[in-house]
Amino acid sequence: MAKFTDKTITSLEALRAEWQETRQRGYAIDRGEHEVGSYCVGAPILDARGQVIGSCSVSGADAEIAAGLKVDLGTRVMYTAQEISRRMGYVPARPSSVAHVPHTIPDIEVNP
Repeated sequence: MAKFTDKTITSLEALRAEWQETRQRGYAIDRGEHEVGSYCVGAPILDARGQVIGSCSVSGADAEIAAGLKVDLGTRVMYTAQEISRRMGYVPARPSSVAHVPHTIPDIEVNP
C-alpha cells in the first residue's frame, strides 16, 4: 500500500485492526495518514437497503481536533450521519448507539 505520510497505514494487518476499531467506535478517524496536518472524523450514510451511499465528516488541523475533541466530534458525526440515513429511508436493526444525543447539541469551544 502506498505511503503518503509517516502516519499512513501500510500493512494489511494494521489496516484490518483499524477497520475493527472503526466498526466498534462507529466512526473512522484519519490521523494524518494521507495529508500531513490533516485530521478527520467520519461516519457512513446508509440508504433504505443499508448500503453505504455517502459519508458525513469533519476535518481540521491536528491541534484543533486531536486535543481531546475527537470523541465528541465522533459522536456528533455519527448522530448526523444516522439522522441523514434515516431520512434516506434507513431503519437500523437495533437501537442507535448514539440515540442519547439530544436534537439540540451545544457548540464546541475550541481554544485558538
